[in-house]
Amino acid sequence: MMVLVQALAMLGVPSDPSFILLHSQTIDTRLVRSLDPSTSARGLGLHTVLLVQIRAESMMHAAKENLEKIGVQVLDFVPHKSFIVMVPKRLLTRLNSIPEVQWIGELEPSDKISASINASDTLMMLKVHTVPFNSKLAIREVVEIAGQVHADVNVPDEAEHRVVLHFPDEDALQLGTQRLSLSPFVLFIERMSVANFSNLHSRSIVQNGLETEPDFRARTGLLSWDYNLLGQNQVIGLADSGMDLNSCFFAETDKERYPNPPFYNFEQDSDIKFRPEDAGRRKVVQYVTFADDIEIWDLGHGTHVGGTLAGYPHSPTLSHVRFSGMAPFAKIAFFDIGKDNGVHRPSDLANDMFEWQYAAGARIHSNSWGIKTNAYTSEARDVDAFMYKHRDSIVLFAAGNNGHCASALGSLSSPGSSKVDQLSNKLFDLFRAL
Repeated sequence: MMVLVQALAMLGVPSDPSFILLHSQTIDTRLVRSLDPSTSARGLGLHTVLLVQIRAESMMHAAKENLEKIGVQVLDFVPHKSFIVMVPKRLLTRLNSIPEVQWIGELEPSDKISASINASDTLMMLKVHTVPFNSKLAIREVVEIAGQVHADVNVPDEAEHRVVLHFPDEDALQLGTQRLSLSPFVLFIERMSVANFSNLHSRSIVQNGLETEPDFRARTGLLSWDYNLLGQNQVIGLADSGMDLNSCFFAETDKERYPNPPFYNFEQDSDIKFRPEDAGRRKVVQYVTFADDIEIWDLGHGTHVGGTLAGYPHSPTLSHVRFSGMAPFAKIAFFDIGKDNGVHRPSDLANDMFEWQYAAGARIHSNSWGIKTNAYTSEARDVDAFMYKHRDSIVLFAAGNNGHCASALGSLSSPGSSKVDQLSNKLFDLFRAL
């Protein structure tokens, strides 16, 4: 626990459990008066959305059960030990009867706006997250506000409670953001950004840091070589621009058993996700053609990253064996997100990307791409949600190609801004310093 506290302190996160950490502010519940539920009038007619802080982390599960028993909908978790809840107004006064509840407060419009709203390298697009009830009514209100500022609307999946808006210019986007934040149907607003591929310093950062230069010809100076950690019996999930399956590092050797590539159509194979017989392939056991089924860049970013991770020539006698990846004996479950020389990823990373790789046996998921903001976006939350559901998995993101190596300023990007990825990075620094 002490290590975790130190790591959180290194992240600059207030460790006092009295704080509620929101995008626009940090609330110290010792100094801010708790709301009298009987006086709260803000909300969707018969409902209101509130912040509820629980007395202790150990009481979170019981608190959630007790809130739901009286008819309160728990919408999301907020650190520290707090929930965003939707309460029928007729039940407001019953909140004080929940013994685990310590503090109650309003969810302000500014609390709904992500820091990514003013990030660089962004698009004229917003992703709007609506309340998870009465979806048609919620989406109808978002569409109405979008029409007021001449924005185009795309609803990827009504069940995900996410709406994507395309704005004609910056003024319309900022005005739309303010109007959307006032809607009781809207929980969270973030700006969509351009995602970029990144893999410049990954091998040394992950293993030994940048203090020493490994000898790639002698295969010394990396922890994986020194301790025989070569990825035996592992599958790595990889999402990138595409992969050249004809490269000697990935090519299938058993052509009689596997005459065709392990392609999976994102739409048609969503109920299957993985065929057990593909587990016997030499290197690539799954290739989900979400964007397409080719490597889009002449430079071959996905092929390069796959080689860094687990590339191994089909014949170890080839001179190319000295260029094998960090886990040369691991296999790869690949998800293609490369299209038109850019990153084309699904709206829901947890269910629409990582679950595919998990079905193929991947418990380590590597992603060398991200957007140029270190805000905690919905994609970062998707990463945390997936790992919360699958405790045997870890999702990793590249530190990025920006910032200074010594200070790491500006190097972290979303979805690498997920809580687990940040904590992993800081724990690595902490243990190196011990």
